[in-house]
Amino acid sequence: MRKDIVNKTLILWNKLLKRDEKNDKAYYVIGLFVLALIILQGFYLWRNNKKVQPPKEQELLAKEVDGLTISSAQKDNLEKFNKEIHGTNDSGFEINIYKSTKNVITKNAIAKISEDQFHTGKHSLEINWGNGQNKSVRLNNYLTTQKNKYYKIGLWISSPKDSHFKISLTRGDKYFPIAEVGVIASIENEFKYYEYNFRSPEDLAGLEFFVSNLEPSIVFIDDIRLIPLAIEKEDELAHIRATIIGNNQEVKKGEEQLSHQGDSDALSFPNTLIGQIFIPQKSDLVGASFAFTKRGDGGIGDYTLEIREFNNDNQTISLNKIAVESFSSKDITSENKYFPIVAKLEVGKKYWLGFNNKGVNVSNENHLAIGQADNNRAYLNGDGFLIQDENKIFTEENDLYFTTSYLDPIKIDSREFAYSETLYDLGREKDRLDYQLDSAMGNNILDIQKKQNISVDKWKNILLNEKDSYLVYKIKANEKNIDKLILNNIIFHNNINLFISRDGDHWTEIFSDNSGVLWQNSGKIEVNFKNNKPKNIFIKLKKNGEGNSVFIGGSFVVNATK
Repeated sequence: MRKDIVNKTLILWNKLLKRDEKNDKAYYVIGLFVLALIILQGFYLWRNNKKVQPPKEQELLAKEVDGLTISSAQKDNLEKFNKEIHGTNDSGFEINIYKSTKNVITKNAIAKISEDQFHTGKHSLEINWGNGQNKSVRLNNYLTTQKNKYYKIGLWISSPKDSHFKISLTRGDKYFPIAEVGVIASIENEFKYYEYNFRSPEDLAGLEFFVSNLEPSIVFIDDIRLIPLAIEKEDELAHIRATIIGNNQEVKKGEEQLSHQGDSDALSFPNTLIGQIFIPQKSDLVGASFAFTKRGDGGIGDYTLEIREFNNDNQTISLNKIAVESFSSKDITSENKYFPIVAKLEVGKKYWLGFNNKGVNVSNENHLAIGQADNNRAYLNGDGFLIQDENKIFTEENDLYFTTSYLDPIKIDSREFAYSETLYDLGREKDRLDYQLDSAMGNNILDIQKKQNISVDKWKNILLNEKDSYLVYKIKANEKNIDKLILNNIIFHNNINLFISRDGDHWTEIFSDNSGVLWQNSGKIEVNFKNNKPKNIFIKLKKNGEGNSVFIGGSFVVNATK
């Protein structure tokens, strides 16, 4: 439209010049009048066209509800939202940007996106430092820093041996060192967290890892974060507190039998469940160990280790599974096997923990025999139960031989940290709290504050199958005032409602989706608290509509100020 107006104007102007040469004053006056009308028409159309332009895909659509400003940008550009929160183009190396040699520049080193080891997600950056000196790996257009602004860079690293490298920010051929990392060798591919605070000397966008002289070695890097700090002076860097990582909690043993004495052949019969009633010592169960003897091939198919609620009044076991861990007989390579089964339990309440062979072809010659113990000192409040065909229940004479493991939460100044929580000190009495709810790690289960009629599948996804199914997470700001809450990439199947509350009783809906399809994403939802800023916030996920709903994971980010 605008191009057409411009063309008309130029044509008329040229004609006017030609007529002016002939001194046709009348035509000249009329022509100028028409020219003015064309210009006015163009301005009017441009102005009104600008007014009716739809909002850009990435603009936040805001509304005021219950004293909250709720903004949302749905699903259009998840990479952009992730960069806003993580500060990098691909913090976990999940979206293939850095598989391109244009974006990854190496010298005397090999870099690739690896599936061999990772902290979260399914990939990490693997660097193989080769022979020679001055080895480097540079990631172009990886982040954005502003001149003289202060930042925190955090990264997770795994390496089979002690090593070191420098981190620099880059632009073109220039590089600016910001940290020297001393890597401590990892046990069993464990990732450790490293962080550094710095001032950016220029506007920069590249990130480089560099070693001047190091024996050939391999290092895995994952989940890089660039967090802007609130400080403005160099001497304030010394007062930034170290980041607190909630999932660095210590694992401790719980209930334990004295000795393994005998085995049960119950799993040689098809459609059988055999398990133990127990009362947990702590709430955050993260594992259990059992003794096995493999008969023949152990049975073909997938066994499941399950946790279910136990009704003490009528001595029945619930059909809903609180936790599930799937395995096959091929996974049993020694007498004792540890299972990373995760569940949020109530201390003092009875539960059933046991095995289900419904998906396995078993016989007397081919099955897994489960270790037992003839004493029940560890489980005085519960017997072993054998269930066949879901309706024949037998009390076992002996208990199962197993050991449970629990998380011991991190406590600082009487504050207990959630398993999924990461607390960043931004300086000047400002905090940032990140909550990464990941079904692969199980923290979507461990950090539940309240729940009703939910169960868990073998992938640790949370099932909301009943009309009244819901779960609640509670975020504590440690006596600081919550300014802003961001919910990012809430992944679910079928349908879900999201609510928030200041007190856990009065709820405000912030998201509703009932499209009834798999692999949905909430996009980014931002909630700003202008008045009555809370010190705690509750987030509820509730089933919405027909069909079974499944919550897989997502992240919450909270900004708080004293």
